[in-house]
Parts: sequence; C-alpha cells; structure tokens
Amino acid sequence: IDGTSVDSNTAYYYGGGIHCLYSSPTISNNIITYNVVTNASTGGVSTGGGGISCHGSYAYIIGNTITDNTTEYAGAGILIGGGDSGDPGAPEIVGNLIALNNADSLDPGISSHGGGIAYSGGSQPLIANNIISGNHALTRGGGIHCSDVPPSPARLVNNTIYGNESSLGGGICCVANASTLVNSILWNNTAQTGSQIATSCAHGGSSFTIDYCNVTDGVDGLDVPGDCSLFFGENNISVDPGFADDDYRLGYGSPCIDAGDNTVLQ
Repeated sequence: IDGTSVDSNTAYYYGGGIHCLYSSPTISNNIITYNVVTNASTGGVSTGGGGISCHGSYAYIIGNTITDNTTEYAGAGILIGGGDSGDPGAPEIVGNLIALNNADSLDPGISSHGGGIAYSGGSQPLIANNIISGNHALTRGGGIHCSDVPPSPARLVNNTIYGNESSLGGGICCVANASTLVNSILWNNTAQTGSQIATSCAHGGSSFTIDYCNVTDGVDGLDVPGDCSLFFGENNISVDPGFADDDYRLGYGSPCIDAGDNTVLQ
C-alpha cells in the first residue's frame, strides 16, 4: 500500500484504517487519518488499532503520516499484537509521523492505552526514527504502551516522543515488558504519574532499559514501583533538545547532535 489516503474508515474490533493478519505488507508514504475502532468490549489487548492493526505480522510501515485516529482500547495510531499461529511477528515501524491520535473510552471499565503505539502478545517490533507527538491515552502510555513482550524485547531507537499525555506514563508506559529505548528524545510529555516513562507490574514484573536519550527532568520524569526495574544509563541527558522548528528537527548547536550510539542498528 503506497502513496494513498486511508481516511475516515470505521472498524468494529481491529484496524480502523488497515488490518494486517499473519502477513508481511509494506505500508509506505500514506496518509492514514480519522479512522476509528468503535468497540473494546472484548477487553483484550488485541482490540484496537485506529490507524493500523498488525497481528502475527512482519509488516514494514515506513514514511506514513498517521494522525487523528481513535480507539476505545489500545493503539490509537498503531496496534501490534501477537496472534494464534505461534509466530508473534516482528513488524518494523520506521520514519513515520504518529501524531494527535486518541485512545479513550467513555466506559469507566475499559483501560484505554497507547495513544500513538501499543504493542503486546510476544510481538518483537522495531520502532525507529519516528516522531510520536501530541497523542493521548486515557489510562496508560500517551505515546507508547508496551506489555507482555518477554523474552524477546522490542527495540525503540532514534525516536522523538514529544508532548504526549496520559494518566500513567505520558511518553511511555511499560507493563510486564523488557524493552530497550536508545538514541531518543522524550520531552514535554505529561502524566499524573511518570511524566516521561512509567513502569507497571499489574501483570508481573517489568524491566526497561533507557540509554543515550534526552529525557525531561531526567530520573525525576520516571516512575518505577518497587517490584519493577528500570536501567537509566549514564549516557542519558536532560537538556532542551534545541529543535529548529515544529518538525522536531535538531537546530544548530543542539546538545542531541552526536550524543547517540551509532552502533545500535548495526
């Protein structure tokens, strides 16, 4: 699917705009916007994906604009789940703008999470070089929500996660998960608890590794309960990124220039 507009569609459970099941499509250079998933009554993390939903998939999602999509439950922008085939899949989400998506439900019994991206079910995504901004999740993970992925952790590399909001984990919320975040900017995200990153042990222990990142308020922007763990590497910084413009490109003299680890994707 290349160079088209996926606009104003509605689905009941999965993928308001696009749903990938046990498949390996390339989804590139599209505008995916104003799509809706209307039902979350199943109460499972596989429900949602306002813009795109992938289950047991090796999709390559690159260069898309994914904005203003909604779901009641998980992954308003993109939802990544495992599946029943025994192969959880490993999609690649690279170089997209994922912005202004909303995971929210009027039903107080539904936990809405992953405004930008949600992944779970043993899936092993690579999430790299994306701008994830201005997304909202009512309950957890305004920018990204990750859960139930061990033993193979997801990789989050070279992302700008800016201005997202939720109750728990404005930038990222990690539940029973062991993912790694490197070479990224988490800035001006907001939450009642864990403005930039929160871990939760609601479904078992959780661990998270973050290094070579620029994080608003440093460790003070994190929330890590006692039975969870988070490794906050010595190469992290907490200084104004010095964006050049509203596209979040780094301006001249930005402290983030040459501050990353160039070996991460080798």
